[in-house]
Amino acid sequence: MHLGHATRAVTLATDLAVKCPVADAPHRSALDELCPSGLYPAIAAAHADSIAEKTILTELVSDKLSLPPDSTLVAFGSLAREEWSSGSDLDWVLLVDGQVSPAHFSAMLKAQRELEHLAPGATGTFGGLVFSHQLVHLIGGQDDSNRNLTLRMLLLLESVALGQPPTQAYDRVLNALLSRYLIEPSSFSQKKLTPRFLLNDLIRYWRTLGVDFADKFHDQAGKKAVLRNVKLRFSRKLIYTAGLYSCLRWYETQPQPNASETLDHFRHLATTPPLEIIAQACLDQDASPTTREAIFTNYEIFLLALRDKREELEQLPPGQAAADPLFNHLRDASHPFENALMDLLAAKNLGSQLVRYAIF
Repeated sequence: MHLGHATRAVTLATDLAVKCPVADAPHRSALDELCPSGLYPAIAAAHADSIAEKTILTELVSDKLSLPPDSTLVAFGSLAREEWSSGSDLDWVLLVDGQVSPAHFSAMLKAQRELEHLAPGATGTFGGLVFSHQLVHLIGGQDDSNRNLTLRMLLLLESVALGQPPTQAYDRVLNALLSRYLIEPSSFSQKKLTPRFLLNDLIRYWRTLGVDFADKFHDQAGKKAVLRNVKLRFSRKLIYTAGLYSCLRWYETQPQPNASETLDHFRHLATTPPLEIIAQACLDQDASPTTREAIFTNYEIFLLALRDKREELEQLPPGQAAADPLFNHLRDASHPFENALMDLLAAKNLGSQLVRYAIF
């Protein structure tokens, strides 16, 4: 990692430590080990704020929404990644796993009213009803829309169920979706192989993000394009890498797992924040100190910018980005971040698998 990035990160971290005192939070072994709060205050503050916000929203859902028993309010984005800050949007859906009922629509309208102060993004993907049938049974083919692909992937990569247990609808859909990807497909072989079905859909989602960025830039005349560009460089790349690692690593460590072990493994990963997955990957892959520092120091820079400069990034015209110090600072930080993620995926035996499965 370039010394300039590390120096800037130390300065930013010192500033944030004063601005954002970190509350006590549940232990996260790998991330706690690699990112002590004193050195990475933006990561620690985002985690603590996420825990606090999830507590507030869980109480709101439980006390005020009275959701039908076959539905769960599910959040995605920064809250699910445990990267929440005061300017974050709440990307949520009411996930239904049951027979269609007017009660679902009524519950959705009430959720929209109660969560109006945390309105989701303007893409139309969030803030409404989602039914399990489309997510589980429309994978690929002409009926698999961009929205369906997005929600399906986010359910696996960054999602959290809100409300007091039980959250059976969320659990059932997650299990059914993982079963479709991992148990049903036939590879015409008795050997347990890297899950190509899931991996192909993950790669498809990542490429779709890049294409959709250009589409939104065109349709929305560049509105919020700079912020979306920065997110592609960091948080979107983070969840993609976490997904790739999860797929490639599993059968490397468990060459002959049974169906139950496989589902348990991927279900655990689906409910684990991606930064924690990457931290554990650094430990499992014996990543060098340089690689670790490049990942977490530069992600710290990204989180600090979203905490303090989100509005500036939202309003920055794309034509002025190349000359903007903040955008250039983030763009510079994104390069060693990406290189370090590539080094992580290339470590040990994963590099050859990545080339093999990602290309063919």
